[in-house]
Amino acid sequence: MSPRRTVTSLYLSTLDIMVNSVVTAFSLIHAEGNLDEWDTYDVYEEELQSVANYLTSLPHSISQELMQSILSSEELDAAIRFCTLRLLFHDCVRSLIVGAFPKEYYMMILDVIGNNGAELQMLDLRGVWVKGDEAQKLQHTLEKLPKLKELYIPHVASDGVLAALGQDHASLLVLDISGACSISREGIEMLCCGPSSSVRPSHLQIVNIGSPGEENVIASNIEILLKNLPDLKSLGGYSFVGKTLLNFISEDARITQETKLQYLHDTGTDADTLDAIVKLCPKLESIYLDRPTDGVVTRLHLISNLKQVKLNRFDCAELDIMLTKCGGSLNTLELVVGRGVMDMSSVANHCSQLEKLMCYKMEFLTHYDQVMFLSLTKLEILHSTITTSCIRYLLSCSPQIQELSIGEDIDLTDDDFADILGKTSLPQLRELCFRSARNLSRVTVEVLMVTCPNLKSIAVLGGWGLSPDDVQELLYEIQISNLDLMLWEFIVD
Repeated sequence: MSPRRTVTSLYLSTLDIMVNSVVTAFSLIHAEGNLDEWDTYDVYEEELQSVANYLTSLPHSISQELMQSILSSEELDAAIRFCTLRLLFHDCVRSLIVGAFPKEYYMMILDVIGNNGAELQMLDLRGVWVKGDEAQKLQHTLEKLPKLKELYIPHVASDGVLAALGQDHASLLVLDISGACSISREGIEMLCCGPSSSVRPSHLQIVNIGSPGEENVIASNIEILLKNLPDLKSLGGYSFVGKTLLNFISEDARITQETKLQYLHDTGTDADTLDAIVKLCPKLESIYLDRPTDGVVTRLHLISNLKQVKLNRFDCAELDIMLTKCGGSLNTLELVVGRGVMDMSSVANHCSQLEKLMCYKMEFLTHYDQVMFLSLTKLEILHSTITTSCIRYLLSCSPQIQELSIGEDIDLTDDDFADILGKTSLPQLRELCFRSARNLSRVTVEVLMVTCPNLKSIAVLGGWGLSPDDVQELLYEIQISNLDLMLWEFIVD
């Protein structure tokens, strides 16, 4: 039987009551005046202060969670969310995700953060898209946040912002400056070689830069990051890391400076580029190759610590060769646009530690044996040709599966599914999503409810053989049985 719905904890219940109380108070003030205008805050300072006084006795961790809960509710009026930020953001807050705001709030938000964020360690400004002259305000704000460890400012970074980060941010570990940004070589150099680096070297580990698939950051700027950030583990979505590493060796064949990269993304990888990756990235654990040239995939075993592989536009025959050499160490395999036939049972045979398998737009998926996926917890298949027998095989031979999603037409009947569940009860299954399974009725849903003790989600019932009345009756049964189970119904084209 699906798990019972647990009683909401006293902590969460109290937090929910407080969120409603604070939002109601701000809403009443907002109804009397116009909190969208800055001058109005002074008019209602007394009322706002009374709300603040109500919150002063809260422990800092609770007030931070209260603030974050309201800021994340984007359906609330921006004025109410900004009031929350203004009154609850104080110098003990360590983490802040601002959320999306209208443009007229950007400067006020940066003022609040700059005035009270001296102890801030994580700042996420995705949704505050400052550009042009406003970027200088962002620069001044960041200068007041010396203890930042994580900063997310995609699409808005500039040379001035990077210079500010290079001044006194030696504690910074994660930096997201991805997307279309006004960054030059000078800005990158100031980030890596600013005054703070002369006292303490930068400990940046993750720099997400550029846009996936686009060479909007020149390779020489990436070289500066690789040469001057000794702890760098990832360049995020930058898609030409291998090309940059090859430039290292091309410039000086004697180069032996190894990187600490644990993840990289490369496009159009050829044999020479792979050799450069192997030579300069001994700690590499995760790789994403987009359109590798012939023969490259079969040599991925040369990366000794490889655990996660993502491939886009590749040959399935090469994948099979690669898995025979290094599949035993992989825990994640993501495959996109694979040409040819992929034998799923061969994957199971060679990848005994595989936990996650995602297949998108694969030409043909089948199986020739009944090898068990002993460790597989997540399986996702979308926009791929797959045989019905292979679907049956995957259901029957994945005893540890927790998340299962198949986006293709499934011809299994209620009897077929009952037979599968009779052999393996899928005891760990939490989420099941079949986009189109017209031969499965409410009988299968009821069997799943009874036999899968951890099942919490079934989708997409609009593509199953259930009527609206069937769904409503099942929802009623779930409610009266107090089951923690969601039934998702969407319209299928």
